[in-house]
Amino acid sequence: MKDITQNKIEESLSNSLQKAKELFLQENLYKKILIPNVDCSQLSEPKDTNGKKLPEHIETNIFKPLHQFDRDEVKINSCPCLYVFELHDIKDRDRVLKAFTSEEEDKINRKLPALKSPPPISKYLYVGKVEKEVGGRLVTHLGYYQSSGNHGLQLAFWAKELRPPLMLNIHVYRFTSDMKPYIQSFEKMLAKELNPIIGKH
Repeated sequence: MKDITQNKIEESLSNSLQKAKELFLQENLYKKILIPNVDCSQLSEPKDTNGKKLPEHIETNIFKPLHQFDRDEVKINSCPCLYVFELHDIKDRDRVLKAFTSEEEDKINRKLPALKSPPPISKYLYVGKVEKEVGGRLVTHLGYYQSSGNHGLQLAFWAKELRPPLMLNIHVYRFTSDMKPYIQSFEKMLAKELNPIIGKH
């Protein structure tokens, strides 16, 4: 009986993941947004913003592209999204890990994502998902959300001082609202394919 139940669960899970994969391949279900050439050395100090009113160059270079497909009836912050932080150069992986693991949560009063053991060799830094408010998640990953409870990359705390500057691309996939039940499956599939350096899936 136990084997039959377990097989049924695994079959159901497999079918759900397959359906999610088929949906993900339908490009009409999402808009892809590229936020290119994010120079971490240009990130403002976290103390210089309250997380709501961001420095103008951050708004222009990161958040203006994020909202490029917004319309009156559809805003990205109301949509489920996947997002990926990508290193320009896979050779940056080791120095990124060194800087990230040297940061202390207690010191910065922020939560950091977990690491796999050992961390993968990949040019993808992080894969994440939200059911809504992707803008708020990016604010957290940049290190500007003024709360110790939300975990994220907190880039402004450890990536800002890296030299040569750490360069990133941020990829965002904005899905239609009816895809919300599948967004976690999408995240797991994407993370399996990209094998990001930071985070567990």
